[in-house]
Order: sequence, then C-alpha cells, then structure tokens
Amino acid sequence: MLLYQFHDILPGSSITRVYDESVDRYQTLLAEVEQLIRANLTQRGAFVIHNLSGFDREEWLMLADTPMRVAVPAFGYRVIDEAVAAVLPDIIAQPQRLENDLLRVDFNTQGHIVALVDKQAGRSLLQPDTVGNRLAVYDDICGNCWDIDITYRQREPDCFALVDTTAYQEGAAAVVEQHYRYGHSTLTQKISLLPGSKRLTFETRVDWHESDKMLRTAFAVNVLSERVSCDIQFGKIQRSARVNNVYDAAQFEICAHKWIDYSQPDYGVALLNDSKYGHYAKDGVLDLNLLRSQRYPGRTLTPASTVFPTRCSRTAVMKWWDWLTGKRICSTIRCEYALARRGSQRRAARRLSPVTRRISAWRR
Repeated sequence: MLLYQFHDILPGSSITRVYDESVDRYQTLLAEVEQLIRANLTQRGAFVIHNLSGFDREEWLMLADTPMRVAVPAFGYRVIDEAVAAVLPDIIAQPQRLENDLLRVDFNTQGHIVALVDKQAGRSLLQPDTVGNRLAVYDDICGNCWDIDITYRQREPDCFALVDTTAYQEGAAAVVEQHYRYGHSTLTQKISLLPGSKRLTFETRVDWHESDKMLRTAFAVNVLSERVSCDIQFGKIQRSARVNNVYDAAQFEICAHKWIDYSQPDYGVALLNDSKYGHYAKDGVLDLNLLRSQRYPGRTLTPASTVFPTRCSRTAVMKWWDWLTGKRICSTIRCEYALARRGSQRRAARRLSPVTRRISAWRR
C-alpha cells in the first residue's frame, strides 16, 4: 500500500498511467483486506459490533433499518440479538436549520451557513458578517499540479449556485441535502447532525467538468489564536495563523492529514476530513482545498467527464477541551474509522453518520 502512496499520488500530481495502475491495485488490496475482516470478525448473534479503536465508544447505528444507540468497549465487541428501536431525542431538520440539544446551524437562501451556535457554551462560532461553507471556485492559473498561485485569494471567486434543498431525518440524524450547479458541473452535499453531538458532518459528491479551477470551502471561526495545529504522520505541528513576515506569508497553503485545529485556552474549533490535505489557515479562517483540475502533468486528465471526488467527507467539531487532553485524537478516530459491523442479514447495519471509513482507509 505504501508504494501507491508515493508522494506524487496523494496530491494529484502524477501522470494518468500512475492513477490507472494505483486505483486498480487499491481495489485488489481492498478486496483482500475486506475478506480478512469478514474471516476474523466474531460471528454469533444477529449483529456483532466491533470497536477497533483503543477507547470505549457509544454511537448511533442503523441495525436492520432500526436506529439504536450502541456502546462498545475498547478493542472489544458487542453482540446484539435483536434490533430494538431507541427513543429518539428531539432534533430539528429544516431546509434552513439543523438543531440538536447542543448545536444550532442556520442556512441562508444560497445554502451558506450564516449562524453556527454552540448552545451549551453560549457562543456564536462564526466571525461577524461572514458565512461558512461557501463553495468557492477560484481561477487556478499556476499551470501545473505542483504549485498554487500565491495571489489566488486576491481575485473574487465564483461560487456554486444552490438549485434546491431538502431536509429530512435519517434514523437519528437530522439532514439537510443541498444540490448545486456551477458551469457544467454539479455538486450534492449532505450536512448531518446527530443528537448529543457537536460534530457537524458534510458529505460532498461532485460531478466535475471544469479545467484550471480550484474548489474550496471555508469557515471564519470566532476563536483567538496565534497558532493553528495541524495533524501530521506521527503527531501534530503548530504553524503561524498570522502574516507577520515573509515566512508566514509563504504558508498560504499548508498541509494537514486528518484535522486542522484553532484553539484558545478554553475553546476551539477543528475541521476533520477523510481525504483532503491542503488548507489555508490565517486570522481565524479554516479553509479546505476540495479539488483542483490542472491539466499538467496528466494532460489526458482534462475533465471532460470526470467525477471527482467520488466522495469527500469532512467534519466541523466544536470543542470545550484543548488538544492536550487527547480528545482531539478520539474525535479524529471516530470520524475516520466507523465501528465495524457484521450481521446475519445482508443489509445488516450501517452507521448513521456518512463518514464510513474503517480499515480500508485509503479508499477514496
């Protein structure tokens, strides 16, 4: 697997042949891993829920189309003989609002988030006169996959236009589903919120037909910090969140693997994701690079009928704690690795949250 995470494969700067071969090999590796999972998971009872992480977990699952709140010990499993519907807490799903007992999210008629309120802390999380999750399309004029023009933010971007919005409850989750269009491209986004959670999840699917464009989303958060914390391979690194010199200015695009975090001593906001690594993080803005469509070096990758990415999940987490407590790591694991489920029925179990990565973490 490490061979197919060669440094040009992950950022998208390899030639077409590399991706054709790596995707084919990933499918083979994925089939082998899933076969091993099926062979080694405990098989007894109607449903067996495995927790592959090192801490106890209690989460909402769908078992045989029945929402249940399931607790599973660290590195353990739980056998459920029969799916019994749990009493669902009150939750609001409206085209312009998602709300549970801890968090309220308001949308405007363009689909942007205009209010993100932590009800428990009594905090408004967006900076005044800003919107969150605006799907901005910038001109990407650098000419290749390796570089990003440092001046791109000086030009006003285009935006995906909202076509329609629907709201519904999916098991225990409140969901707003938005459909957008830009040029020849379409985008569908499911934004979901579970009871008792401060985690707002975005699942994005794009049918992309543009060239020399860059799609980004951003949140200008109401948190005071001179530094931003970024997840890296073996821990985290802090970078400047201000522009005080040429070195800070050069960090207009930075990398973070699973999360990026703005924190002050008593509060913080983090953006978690499962497959994107490029970020802009200055003056309270958390900005995620969702995709680019450069034509070099993969000249045959000009997006005439490209669907990219097939799926991208990201999560905004509002938190009371500092990353030193370790709860940031737990939240990341919950986002990245779902509880492994096995049931005697074909459609046995699925997680309510749209983030469904587990051991097959490389599948995009």
